Amino acid sequence: MAYGFVSRQNVRSTVRGSELQPATTSYLGGVKIDGSTITISDGVIRAEMVTATTTTVGLSRPDNTSITINAGVLSASADVVRNMTAKQTFDGTTTSLAIKLVNAAEKITITSVAVAAAANLVVTDQSIQYHTANSTANWSVNILGNGGVTLDSLMSVGETVTVVHMVTNGSTAYYATTVTVDSNASTVKWLSSVPTSGNSNAIDVYTYTLIKRAEATFTVLASQSKYV
Repeated sequence: MAYGFVSRQNVRSTVRGSELQPATTSYLGGVKIDGSTITISDGVIRAEMVTATTTTVGLSRPDNTSITINAGVLSASADVVRNMTAKQTFDGTTTSLAIKLVNAAEKITITSVAVAAAANLVVTDQSIQYHTANSTANWSVNILGNGGVTLDSLMSVGETVTVVHMVTNGSTAYYATTVTVDSNASTVKWLSSVPTSGNSNAIDVYTYTLIKRAEATFTVLASQSKYV
């Protein structure tokens, strides 16, 4: 059995072929038997390799919590806020769900401007858009990735995205008349019936669930709900 120890002061390992190296930066590296690396920005981490051919490495933090990785590179740092700018995939199994969220916050854009006659719902900006000013006319909805990227290019076949559009009506009620995706006509299925009016003195909440069935081919499940 071989062990590797990494600290802020030095890197010491009894893994054959390694040697003591002084630490010159707060980012320290330990090398696994298979040649991949472990990078640490703070604290102490211990790696245990059961055999020289295994790809599973067990890591123990000072607080006795553990991390297990299967090959690749591990980076560890203090508990700080992280922003992931790329799409992350969490694979479950036939006996385990991919992810569990105890709580989560979702971004909403609140604007005091009335909904535009040609309204764009930009998926990369937010999942929910709320207009607090009374609408002044009926509007069309176009759902897209952002100004330079189509939603079609952001999604794979077999994926779904849900966006919410919250629109305030005064004494005169207006409503969404058409729904497009990336400015293209799509199959839109409304809950119960297609809206022919809005609701006065209320917030009308439109929910759009977009299902990508093929390249540039979407089915949109839409609904309108009245909140008074």
